[in-house]
Amino acid sequence: MCSEEEARSRLMDLLRKYDTRSQSQNDLNIPPAFSRASVLVPLFWRNGEWNVLLTVRSKHLRSHSGLVAFPGGKQDPEDKDVIATALREAEEEIGLSPNDVIIVNVLPPSFVRPKNIVTPVVAIIPSDFLPKRNVEEVQKVFSLPISRFVREDFTTKRFTMHDTVVVAYYFTDVIDGESIQTWGYTAQVIMRIALVVLESDQQRDVTDGFVITKDTALSTLADSNIIQRLLDHLKHSNL
Repeated sequence: MCSEEEARSRLMDLLRKYDTRSQSQNDLNIPPAFSRASVLVPLFWRNGEWNVLLTVRSKHLRSHSGLVAFPGGKQDPEDKDVIATALREAEEEIGLSPNDVIIVNVLPPSFVRPKNIVTPVVAIIPSDFLPKRNVEEVQKVFSLPISRFVREDFTTKRFTMHDTVVVAYYFTDVIDGESIQTWGYTAQVIMRIALVVLESDQQRDVTDGFVITKDTALSTLADSNIIQRLLDHLKHSNL
């Protein structure tokens, strides 16, 4: 079993080439009217493997209520960049100090719903971090090994988003005696990271005709192609 220091070095090496901070999201010609948000993907080393910290959003929230999610939210005008947004939201939601966070990389942005672009910021947090839950926004904080997301016990559903058939993955786990389902965008991001970090040989459908592997799961090109197709559809539909 490798040490935490060795695991951290390996993680950084594997994910470094997928860092988009040297690129501009405007390269995708995303219209200014689109809502931008970012999320923090908090990874920590425990019991000899990487785990991810997740939240269950409050049932009283107007959007995505009761769903499993990363800490995160909409970009404020005062936020310097997507990293600042993710860190601010994580501190507000679970009490995670930005000083305790090591940024690993910024992954390509994706659509979560029409006119809403979300950027994942992958980070390492202390293994002994104790969340301080904002009860108005967060119902529960829990964690799962990222290896969970390359196991075969999941279900899928296909749905159409602007003429693109998208595959949604559903992972169900019992946490503190409660059945919790991680699915959609959150599951996709963790699954993609797990394929790369664990160097898995699995292949997963993302859209009809497009399959990801450990070599393509986090590539900018793959996500950019999908986003551009959706942008073209929105432009032609005057949405």
